[in-house]
Amino acid sequence: MAADNLKDRLKKAYTEANLNKIATRIIDAYRRKNYSYIKALHRKIHSGHHIEEERINKIFAGLILSFHPDRLSHYQK
Repeated sequence: MAADNLKDRLKKAYTEANLNKIATRIIDAYRRKNYSYIKALHRKIHSGHHIEEERINKIFAGLILSFHPDRLSHYQK
């Protein structure tokens, strides 16, 4: 029952508008060189995975790949 509820909540959250908003915030943070925000977001998504050795542009690219609105159909499946 809880899994079905989570699935429905995720489907509602993963909209083109939300993904666009998230991607825009990530791009804006990268342009402003707010790397601490990008690293914190990465840590939240990857459950605290140690990223200090990774380059920021690699982290940024991974986040954009995850949250780009073109991925919407993938997430909806």
